[in-house]
Amino acid sequence: LYQGNPTSTTYETYGIYQTTTASNINIENNIIYCARGGNGDNYVLYFNATASDIYSNNNVLYTDTTGTNNYIGYYSGNKVGLGSWQNANTPAFDSLSLYEDPFFLNLAAGDLEPNSININDLALPIAGVVTDYNGITRSNPTDHGAIEFDVVPNDVAVIAYVDPVSTGDCQLSATDTISVIVKNNGSAAATAFSLSYSIDNGTPVTQAFSGFSLATNESDTFTFTTTANLSASNSYDIEVIATYTGDADATNDTLGTTV
Repeated sequence: LYQGNPTSTTYETYGIYQTTTASNINIENNIIYCARGGNGDNYVLYFNATASDIYSNNNVLYTDTTGTNNYIGYYSGNKVGLGSWQNANTPAFDSLSLYEDPFFLNLAAGDLEPNSININDLALPIAGVVTDYNGITRSNPTDHGAIEFDVVPNDVAVIAYVDPVSTGDCQLSATDTISVIVKNNGSAAATAFSLSYSIDNGTPVTQAFSGFSLATNESDTFTFTTTANLSASNSYDIEVIATYTGDADATNDTLGTTV
């Protein structure tokens, strides 16, 4: 569960909100990630009714925001960190839960598949839950959240364009720089790969990049030394492809845009 809107500046936000007295509430094996900006109170879990029968455990709980009032939970008061939340009740809420960034593969594109080695295969199987959201058989031990995942050693992804962007023909020139952001989705550090760009399906321009080190889930901007001639008053289809030895996922190696 991702509750996001980092630009919001007011009002309260809740990952899970429980309000009236109830029984048999089980919150298990979830990923609950709250990201809100501003001064509004931001709660991963909010349990308003202390008389409720609630079991909450084996979850991944996370707040990542520029806001000022961020809480793991509310139970007879605000609880700032996971330790404070675990001490709020007996038996403890979320005694086996984790405070970790799940590192979703691509939030901007709506890809909420986790990619953190710190939470991989650390959830406990739940009887009757044998497949994930995509119909993939659950492993044992299983993964938190709706999607089963594995962090492969080698996988880089071209995730965004830095330059050029679609700002109108008057912004383009005969010597336009091509820059993209590449993210390392693998568990091993990425230290060398090649990038190629083509304009309107023309001859690719390929450049080898090395002398860097991208850790797991780290990203950086890479710029081609060979510029592109985009001076004509046209639209241009640009495609960038990453080539990485042992890359386990080819589906995220290519990114296209039109300027």
